[in-house]
Amino acid sequence: MRICREYGPILELIYLYKVLYDHGNKELLDSFYICEDDYYDAIYRTIFDAADMTDNSENVYKRHGYSQDGDVYVVSYSSKEMRDYFKIARKLHRLHGGGRDNPYIQTVRDKAYELLNFDSYCFDWLFVKKNRVVSLDVLWSYEFTFELWLVVWVVRVMDMFKEELANIKTEYRKARREKRCRPKGGKVNAA
Repeated sequence: MRICREYGPILELIYLYKVLYDHGNKELLDSFYICEDDYYDAIYRTIFDAADMTDNSENVYKRHGYSQDGDVYVVSYSSKEMRDYFKIARKLHRLHGGGRDNPYIQTVRDKAYELLNFDSYCFDWLFVKKNRVVSLDVLWSYEFTFELWLVVWVVRVMDMFKEELANIKTEYRKARREKRCRPKGGKVNAA
């Protein structure tokens, strides 16, 4: 049992390296090193570089009512694919008549929740739209102990947006084509 406990952090870093490799995060892999003494350094460095665009400035903390000196970490993750997905989701929702809740945004929320492989009362996340820019804001307290799984989850969510962007682009093109074929009366032309 003692041997397993000593190798635990190294095996977790190897797992993290594999996840980053599988998801094509080449920049992180170049600076990644596996050493038990630097376990938390490697994990926290990866937390703050897990997405293409990461922000943990004072403005992000203020947006949620915290300060950088407090007991809560706040990191805002984003990517070009995420931003494009939300932009097309809004257009597609309007194309279908709008309404209060956007089902395309709810779909990615549900999928992100399904990818979450841990449960903690010290952790919360939400999609935030600020000045036409969408981000995944993640908040966790100092008592949070699932840092490795947080990184894995963020990497997988960013990967999910790459897949979902292709799907929604196809659906958007199809909906625009159908709208162009529809006469003023609302029926689709057979030709």
